[in-house]
Amino acid sequence: MPEVYFELSGEDFAVDTAIVDSPLRAHADIHRRGEATGFESEPVYETSGFQIWVGGDEEAGLEQQISEALEFLHKDTAEIRRLRGLPGIAVARLRFGDHWPEGIGTHSPVFPSELLLACGELGLDIVLCQYLLEKWGQTTAEPSAAPNGGPATQLGSSGVREGPPSVS
Repeated sequence: MPEVYFELSGEDFAVDTAIVDSPLRAHADIHRRGEATGFESEPVYETSGFQIWVGGDEEAGLEQQISEALEFLHKDTAEIRRLRGLPGIAVARLRFGDHWPEGIGTHSPVFPSELLLACGELGLDIVLCQYLLEKWGQTTAEPSAAPNGGPATQLGSSGVREGPPSVS
């Protein structure tokens, strides 16, 4: 869950054509409109797109994810810009995962201006999925919800419909 993904999707996004010659293709988890999702709440994908794992792991903090995301954005700027400029994209974002500490009433993660500027210049939204940890180590969110641009909810008009709460 505490991982960061680059996601592009849309109802009319020609994902296979878009990524066929991309240097990012080897890392892309591709989904196509009409394919089964594996989630009961949304049995088939309503969009076509892909996600690419950018960084983080089960132990990663948000700072590590931000550092890895910045490295990805700087290294792959030209390809991200090319992909982002293709027709049919409705969702273009970096999705971060973070644990909400048990017993904490306020949790205020900060995204540095360098990340905000880089994402803004590339037309990428930032989504923060926060997973509430209970005293038994369980989460209240579906494990690995929305690794595919599918069922996570983003504030605003991302077009994504359901899942764990997100803050953008």
